[in-house]
Amino acid sequence: MKRTWPWLAVITVFGGVLRIIGLGTTPLWLDESYTAQCSQQILAEGVSAAATCDHISPGYYLLAALASAVTGNSSEFTMRLFAMTAGVLTIPAMALLAKRMLGNDRVVVAVALATAGSPLVLRYSQEARGYSLLLLLGVCYIILNWDLARKGPSLWRFVGIAFVAVGMIWLHLAALYLMVAAGLLMLWQLRITEWPLWA
Repeated sequence: MKRTWPWLAVITVFGGVLRIIGLGTTPLWLDESYTAQCSQQILAEGVSAAATCDHISPGYYLLAALASAVTGNSSEFTMRLFAMTAGVLTIPAMALLAKRMLGNDRVVVAVALATAGSPLVLRYSQEARGYSLLLLLGVCYIILNWDLARKGPSLWRFVGIAFVAVGMIWLHLAALYLMVAAGLLMLWQLRITEWPLWA
């Protein structure tokens, strides 16, 4: 893996450049403008406003409000800041997942490159919505569960899984589908049939 780290660093920087180009120049579209509106409502009325401004989980609205409070503005760049950051961090996270699951350095580099240049991942990395961050947390969730299944239970793995799961649900309730899918993957791929029910 030591040989792949320089490549991963270059690919991550490349992915970051792709994600930052045009980040603040295109206007917010309908859903993104709703993110800006909710973040301003949270700043004006307090955190409790997050429960009333939309029907989905309020996680990204809270982060957008935080970014707006720190930077002092609600520009397109500010609203998309956490999505872009999550999109960049997803590149090494996907590489780590590939390393855990496949163990082949060439595949790890290929996965990182595919993640960096994927049009869909790139698009969500430039939207003021929570999908990019949800993808990052989903990848972390699978890594933690994979480690749990391969290396066995540990307090820190359970804490990490719980922390990431809560973060995912705070971003979007659709994360529950990912949790079910990850659980089925663990059962099928790793054949954990003799583990106790709590596992």
